[in-house]
Amino acid sequence: MGFPCPVARVTDLIGDPWTPLLLRDAMFGVRRYEDFHRHQGIGRNTLSSRLRRLVEAGVLETRLYQEYPPRKEYLLTDMGRELFGVIVTMLDWGERWLGDGAGALVEVHHVACGHNVRAVPVCSACGEPLEVADVDFQLGAGFPAELARRSDIRVRFDHGHDRSSAGLVSDSGNPSREPVTAPVPDEPEGSSRSARAAAS
Repeated sequence: MGFPCPVARVTDLIGDPWTPLLLRDAMFGVRRYEDFHRHQGIGRNTLSSRLRRLVEAGVLETRLYQEYPPRKEYLLTDMGRELFGVIVTMLDWGERWLGDGAGALVEVHHVACGHNVRAVPVCSACGEPLEVADVDFQLGAGFPAELARRSDIRVRFDHGHDRSSAGLVSDSGNPSREPVTAPVPDEPEGSSRSARAAAS
């Protein structure tokens, strides 16, 4: 049995080059197959496969909007809407670390307070911002007992290690907040950077 990991499960579901972009567009209000196809320039077989997988997983649901001929649209479920935090964090991280310095391509405007905002993970108990240096990962109640006894698993959750040597804490004692110039990854096959930027 391998290491059970929610991150691996999420990556398996939405970790290909296209699915996060389809989710992004769904959060922008795109609902119909032809609109997804037009915005992304994605091959129809690939698009159908990705949408079907998201429906089967419960992230999207379909609704008939035309009976003759039958046409359906794709809507985010409660499960899908909870992925907003993932997508908006990717947007913010991409702007911060992979941008070209020309300014934000997309800003997130919080209608309730009227401000443009960033995605900042906070503690659900105390409300303080969360940094990787401030948390310990611990085995949960659902972790398989037979795995928890393995020495390699215990090492992963050993909190006695030096966090500085692991790179979790900067030399100053605080995680670095300064972005660095990083290369933009290659675009998925069949797309262009300008088209993807326009879709954003």
